[in-house]
Amino acid sequence: MRRWCAIVLQLCAFAIVAAAASPARAGDYHVGATLVCRECHEGGRTLVRSEIDALCLSCHGTSKTKAPLVTAARGVGAPRQAGALDGVGSALPHGTGHTLGSSTPAPGGVWAPGPGGLVCTDCHSAHGDATQYRNLVLRPGTADADRRVTYVVGDTDDRTKDVWVSAAPGSADRFAADRVRFNQPMPGRSAYAEWCQGCHTDSLEDASRRSGDGVQDRVWRRHPTSGITIGADGDRHSSFARWASTSNRVQTLSASGRWPAHDNAVSCMSCHKAHGNRNAFGLIYASGHGAPTEEGDTGGRKLEDLCHQCHVEGTE
Repeated sequence: MRRWCAIVLQLCAFAIVAAAASPARAGDYHVGATLVCRECHEGGRTLVRSEIDALCLSCHGTSKTKAPLVTAARGVGAPRQAGALDGVGSALPHGTGHTLGSSTPAPGGVWAPGPGGLVCTDCHSAHGDATQYRNLVLRPGTADADRRVTYVVGDTDDRTKDVWVSAAPGSADRFAADRVRFNQPMPGRSAYAEWCQGCHTDSLEDASRRSGDGVQDRVWRRHPTSGITIGADGDRHSSFARWASTSNRVQTLSASGRWPAHDNAVSCMSCHKAHGNRNAFGLIYASGHGAPTEEGDTGGRKLEDLCHQCHVEGTE
């Protein structure tokens, strides 16, 4: 009996040490001790693709559970970082973000969802990944190599990580937009944009893909998602002062860990909600003034309000 008691005590001590040594999570469930088989696999049964969304939304589509809501319904509190999905289980119209059940190829790409259309596990790993932001899959869409999006959670930023969630693990506001910041540990690159490119193949745009011979002649084929800071061309097209003066700035990458700062660069999350909202393509109509909303802010009503946070053309 003493021997068994000693073994139990050793196992408990090991569990405590392991928990203390494990990386802090950004509220991600389905990882480690929170990967509870019976919550998703009734009787140990394997799920098929057509059952995935209904299962996920049984927790993430209702306010009756503690799981973060991913549908249009939202409780009190700050706007969510990802916004809301449309399609199955959502009241949002199609085309306002990622549409569950849609079989349409990803805009700007060739990847198309499998049978039954887009499902949650096309983007999120059901069994989790303790080192991957929001349990994102490692190889989205047509990606042929792992696309890591690392993160840190807590009061202190770690600029070697791609994302900083400045909230306590398990806190109610860990999914709020004002708690999420994006670092740029890889100079001139965006891990976030590179992950999105797994499906939206042609949407990754940086300084190396500009056309034209001289600086003044260079033109973008689409909006840059990395490598270009606000006001980079001497405020000729975008104005750092204009953007920095707003109260509701769109999110940017930062190598210095400071916002606003002259090293801040735009990326996918600057203009789009990852899940979506009530605007076309999940765009964030944020003028920079008024109260923040999941659609942008109360001062923004159209696409140009978003553009004019940074761009000076047409503002006179």
